[in-house]
Amino acid sequence: MIQEIYVSFKTAKFLKQKGFDEPTFAWYTQEGILLNRATTYKYNSDKTIPKHGDFVAAPTLQLVCKWLREVHNIYIAVNLFYPGKYIHYTPLYYVGIFNTLTVDDLIKEGCSLVTDSSLSPREYTTPEEAYEEGIRYCLENLI
Repeated sequence: MIQEIYVSFKTAKFLKQKGFDEPTFAWYTQEGILLNRATTYKYNSDKTIPKHGDFVAAPTLQLVCKWLREVHNIYIAVNLFYPGKYIHYTPLYYVGIFNTLTVDDLIKEGCSLVTDSSLSPREYTTPEEAYEEGIRYCLENLI
């Protein structure tokens, strides 16, 4: 079953600090418990949507990428490659971050988040992990 992927609780709190204030269909409690519309109705006996101050918005990765693109002119691209000659290897993913107005790379060594001073690219095992790290990089370094 395919499910929506929400940013982590840590990233959601960081987004709030950076001014993210878009409507979402999911929230984190102050304890970091993820609630969506279905669980919210079970969570609140009066069947109301949580008050904004009591909960932290939990946007999907896609919504945050759109917010970064439309509000901050930052585009996150996640690409894959196979570390061998043959496709039967498990793919790895890497991140590119670009300015949508100038198409300039916004990170060192285009299409990678660096792991150390030698500028070796950071590889991720899932695209979702790559997007999460790309978002976090933007929040910490570009906004």
